[in-house]
Amino acid sequence: MSWLFEETLPIIFIAVLAEAILFGALVHTGRRFIIFVMLAVLGLLGASLLIERIVVTDREAVVATLEQIARDLEKNNTSALAAHIASTAPSLQHRIQTRLARVEVKTADVKGRPDVTLYSQGSVRFAEADIKGLVVGNDRKGLLQDVRYFRRFLIRFRNEGGTWKVYEYEEQSPL
Repeated sequence: MSWLFEETLPIIFIAVLAEAILFGALVHTGRRFIIFVMLAVLGLLGASLLIERIVVTDREAVVATLEQIARDLEKNNTSALAAHIASTAPSLQHRIQTRLARVEVKTADVKGRPDVTLYSQGSVRFAEADIKGLVVGNDRKGLLQDVRYFRRFLIRFRNEGGTWKVYEYEEQSPL
């Protein structure tokens, strides 16, 4: 049922379909009671859209974390990036800091819609995001300028205290 809170399109589609059926019934029967039912459906549509906006699913939280990581990467903010790394992955934190010491990131973008898979092992929740990312940056030594780095990333998250933290990632050719 969480798919209902992922997108607004299914909610709108269901409401439009219900309104069309009710309108057909109104035209066919002429019963005024159907107008009140149509108004109730519109009220339910509004309430559903409001709930969809308020409820943040795990998938949406992972995507929001990815977007925040891209913004922090763009700012070259190593301390903010470190906050996105799981406590169980100190070697990953060191690897990220070593890479960022060599480059200055100018832009970082997640291209397309991330494919997020959620799963659990016991009480621990995990997620894997399959994304294509483009990073443009300069070598800190000044040898390379505006280097475009386009890769497919498989980023693995674990939920720690209600926030999604990266514990591992892989880079692959984007093709």
